[in-house]
Amino acid sequence: MFTNQLRNRTRDDGPTNVDMSLWVHLFAFDCLGELNVSKKFGYLDTGRDFNGFIEGSDNVLIKTGLFGQAPFLQVIRRLIDTRWGAEKLNPVLKYTTAVIRQRLEKPTETPDMLNSFLALRQAQPDKLSIRDITGSIYINLMAGHDVLAVTLRAILYYVARSPRVEDKLRAELATIITHYRPTDAIPYTETSKLPYLGAVINESLRIHGNLGLINERVTPPEGARIDGYHIPGGTIVGINPWVIHRNTEIFGEDVETFRPERWLDGPEDSIQEMKRNLFSFGAGPRMCIGKNIAMMQIYKFITQFYRHFTFELASPEKDWHVIGNWVTKQTEMDMLVTQAKPMQV
Repeated sequence: MFTNQLRNRTRDDGPTNVDMSLWVHLFAFDCLGELNVSKKFGYLDTGRDFNGFIEGSDNVLIKTGLFGQAPFLQVIRRLIDTRWGAEKLNPVLKYTTAVIRQRLEKPTETPDMLNSFLALRQAQPDKLSIRDITGSIYINLMAGHDVLAVTLRAILYYVARSPRVEDKLRAELATIITHYRPTDAIPYTETSKLPYLGAVINESLRIHGNLGLINERVTPPEGARIDGYHIPGGTIVGINPWVIHRNTEIFGEDVETFRPERWLDGPEDSIQEMKRNLFSFGAGPRMCIGKNIAMMQIYKFITQFYRHFTFELASPEKDWHVIGNWVTKQTEMDMLVTQAKPMQV
């Protein structure tokens, strides 16, 4: 759908200006709707945030960032809600509640995450409530679209700013694209084997982490020893991905440079150390549970986009705009997009 819609809005004889920061977001939201509840929101059809879901989600994530760093703001908000009435329900939460109610009234056999949750509840009703399912689907829709869109933007933006990287990436993609007809979808099992594509994705996750604040944990009652310091029990500690991703001892002296080769050319133990410290999805027991789905989407999206289109930044001399909050969302990323001639099998 993304490819078809973009083809309908571009030409094969010259570039068309496309707000790519918006379009990857429309793709991400529709894709998550299909995965979770077998319903596309219609963003790719309309080309816009017609029902306010994206805007509403952005507002929630901004508040999440503020409340997480300054909990006293939550107290103030509760006082305001008590005095002047509760805040309106987030539109994504309203949608989630409605779609689950509809599914309970009219069950389906669609292979989506909602039916998987309902099957788990049927097998173990004492361990999974409807409230739990509602919370899970809501978080899947709320948290998944923004971080996926942030990563897709980062890949397109930094590759477009590095012609050398783009040439190498397109050359590698051509090694598998020519084995498929233009109408075929290339399987993730094939795209995930491409080493340079993987390096480009890792480097994009490193240089523009999708989370802007620390991933918090709390030290145990007896405290913890961190980097030689004793931290008292009950202390909130954490790591900011943007800081660790620019640690020169881990990633090299050129941490401000977009260089995918760092993930391929160094000693194997150094590469593994970099992978261990790639914090865009968190780490350990706090690893994002949606990482595998997100990586599948990223590999398939990037392959298809480079397969069907050529593009460049509309204003390469101008930096994009980044909102530094819980999610590091980018805007002002217009691209000049042209339809690519299909490669023949």
